[in-house]
Amino acid sequence: MPEAEPLEVLMKEHRMIERVLSCLETMALISDRTGGLESADARKAIEFFRGFADGCHHGKEEKLLFDLLEKRGFPSHEGPTAQMTSEHQEGRDLVRSLETAVDEFERGEKGALDQFSDAARRYVSLLRSHIQKEDQCLFPMAFQALSVDDLNWLQREFQSHDVEDAKRQEHTRFERISDELAARYEAPHPAGS
Repeated sequence: MPEAEPLEVLMKEHRMIERVLSCLETMALISDRTGGLESADARKAIEFFRGFADGCHHGKEEKLLFDLLEKRGFPSHEGPTAQMTSEHQEGRDLVRSLETAVDEFERGEKGALDQFSDAARRYVSLLRSHIQKEDQCLFPMAFQALSVDDLNWLQREFQSHDVEDAKRQEHTRFERISDELAARYEAPHPAGS
């Protein structure tokens, strides 16, 4: 068995993503209630989702896990890895929508807060559902499909990926953003993270 289960690494990262999703959801609720937005906090959340959720986490899934699963027989143009990749792209589009809404809000454009709240709710819903599918369906399927050698290889590749992030201090920066937003928006530290 691998030293540290690589799929557990991904699930632990899911917990940190869920924490910032709760913050984004609260930002949208506050925006709806007050007609305002702490744009600096929204930009921190966008930075987190773009850099950590997409760059670090989805990068490991798409370039390493999904590619390996497809080499082991999972179809690449349909099925679970194709669905998850499609949802990653939908998430990227929604993060761009969030950023556009914040830009428009800062320029005083009418309707920007509604756009922000809509994109935030859609992104939160998408990622929560996506994470549940991965944790409860895809990862158990992957565990069954991959050999011990595959899992060991995946663990080494994840560690290499994370070492590069550590050199750039990416992971630490994203954990700090998560902690700052969670403290401000009272998002609890999820179990298992």
